[in-house]
Amino acid sequence: MSEPKKVGRRSFLNYAIAVVATGVIVGAATYLATPKGATTTVTAPAATTTVTAPGATTTVVTTVTTPVTTSTVTLDEWAKEVSKPYKGETIKIVTEGTPPSQWVNRVIVPKFKEITGINVIIELLSWDDAFRKAVMDAEAKAGNYDMYYCDMGFTVASWTEKGYIEDMYKMFELHPNLVYPNFNLNDIITNRFWTYQGKLAGFSFEHFLKALWYRKDLFEDPNERSKFKA
Repeated sequence: MSEPKKVGRRSFLNYAIAVVATGVIVGAATYLATPKGATTTVTAPAATTTVTAPGATTTVVTTVTTPVTTSTVTLDEWAKEVSKPYKGETIKIVTEGTPPSQWVNRVIVPKFKEITGINVIIELLSWDDAFRKAVMDAEAKAGNYDMYYCDMGFTVASWTEKGYIEDMYKMFELHPNLVYPNFNLNDIITNRFWTYQGKLAGFSFEHFLKALWYRKDLFEDPNERSKFKA
């Protein structure tokens, strides 16, 4: 078993604001005023897809390039500057009412509005209601929500295939200036779970701890292994 990956440099608070800032304000404009005094070089993550001949196995290769930056601008300063064209806009999010969701609604939303002037409305629902509303909105292409709470375990693949979710890699490429200069996708230890067929469906908003027990002797038993294979 491989060793667990270490948590990245930046705090969850920084990620929460960065996700909102990069994931939902894109689309209204492509303008960005770079903060004065900041020197920034950003390399957007790239997705490379290789497909074999028809009837053969499809191979998808995703390459994440770490942004190279010399910027000393703080996240708050950057968010205040980049959000100027979107002041007064409203972002709607539907999510399960978990403790992290409630914390974001109580702590992050007021701070985000204070910094950016952007309103954020979060619907805190039960899991099944949040799931149902997201699917209905996506299927009807109603656009009632800008962000969905998505279970990476079984909805990332299906929702990506059905076009419910925007490809964040494409957003990085089309609007690199809307990505916080010090943001590093590799700092998010679960980012690989959000990539499907070369597309990035989103970011980990929360992650539940799970403990698993199994019979090591049964997994290694030759007789059991042959039966399983058969």
